[in-house]
Amino acid sequence: LVQRGKARRDQEDYGAALQDYQAAAKVDPTNHTAWRKQGWILQENFGRYEEAIRFYDRSIEINPNEPTQFTMRGRCLHALKRYQEAITDLDRALELDPLAGWAWKSWGTTHFRLGNYGQALSGLAKGFELGDDSSLTWVHYRDTANCGDSTFINGMLELHTKGIQAAPRDAFRYRDRSSLHAEMRNFDKAHADLIKVLELKETTNDDTSFRILYELALLQAHLGATKSYQQTCRQMLGTFADADSETERKFAVWTSCLLPSGLQNYDSAVNTAISLSNKRPEDLNLQQDLGAILFRAGDTQQALTALTEAERLRAAQGDHRNTSVAYLWYLLALTHHALGHAEDARSWLDQANEQADSELSDKSSRPAWNRELTIGLLRNQTETQLRARHTPSQEATPQTCYAFNSRGLELFAEQKFEEAMVAFDKSLELNPDYIYAQWNLGRACYR
Repeated sequence: LVQRGKARRDQEDYGAALQDYQAAAKVDPTNHTAWRKQGWILQENFGRYEEAIRFYDRSIEINPNEPTQFTMRGRCLHALKRYQEAITDLDRALELDPLAGWAWKSWGTTHFRLGNYGQALSGLAKGFELGDDSSLTWVHYRDTANCGDSTFINGMLELHTKGIQAAPRDAFRYRDRSSLHAEMRNFDKAHADLIKVLELKETTNDDTSFRILYELALLQAHLGATKSYQQTCRQMLGTFADADSETERKFAVWTSCLLPSGLQNYDSAVNTAISLSNKRPEDLNLQQDLGAILFRAGDTQQALTALTEAERLRAAQGDHRNTSVAYLWYLLALTHHALGHAEDARSWLDQANEQADSELSDKSSRPAWNRELTIGLLRNQTETQLRARHTPSQEATPQTCYAFNSRGLELFAEQKFEEAMVAFDKSLELNPDYIYAQWNLGRACYR
């Protein structure tokens, strides 16, 4: 029964595995492994820590000299924020097996939560020394960078460097150090490590390359490496615009929105954004992305429609996104400015700045580095644009399908329907598949 339970757990059939272990404990109530395995599944696969502790209690009662169950119970206590009790269990686990790398990293992580940074560093270092590479990442990079203890922060950075020296062809180790550098705001070093990741990527089974390219593009945009940023945008869009994963397609679009002129040809990005938003029209993130890419492509009127819909959704749904609403408000300010709506643009900018200042000044919860950089990029672009006086007659409008569609919408609003039809026709001459120009031409013809 225990063996079958293990096989079923390996197959991720956790409910059946739990039943096998329960049956094994019923057949032999003194089988401490059956009790421990029940606790393990409840802990790791169902997050039911209080229940798991009871099974570990029974396992320890039967066999008080097996170190793994003390480590497991200690991890449950850690998850419940009962840190001092967790340390007691982890001390016992290490007393029974001083070479248990998992116990050392658990001990170090728990001491970190108690603010004992010296013990935390020594525990994580010992776990890494014993071959447990995950010791470097069990304390989140942001928590490390924001703990305020320079000895711990520099010690963790040194451990990451030692990991790279021990395995210089392992892209994941550069990836981990890049994440720590980024949270420490060492953006040039984070950028260098990500470049190394891409050099080694062909020899590494890395299924998060879309995230790597997004972070690289964001760092390039922040560091002023505009040509490199444009190259990364093209690479990301060429790789992920047709991906099966919605997340990968979304990141491909958003990455191209960070700076003006991220792409020479926006057709693929716009089509991807339209497809995503049509599939889930109530997703305000996708509406925001659609508005952002339309703005970058030059279709400011259509962009305003999408961004206004995103703001309507935000007001209705509340701010439940893992992102900043300041992004949306800066984009609304930029779009209104491009359309000559000076008062609306200033109002959205003021609202966005207030939100950004609130997020960036929160000492108790510093935002992730990528949010901080994105806010900075959009804020700088918006403030720079609004400082420049809007003079539409002096601006050279690019002859793109998006610009003609935007012009057609302006004419449509003025009830100049025949002139609007000409503009929509020109848009479709440049891109026959541009769905908004098709739809708008139909509206103009009807009127």
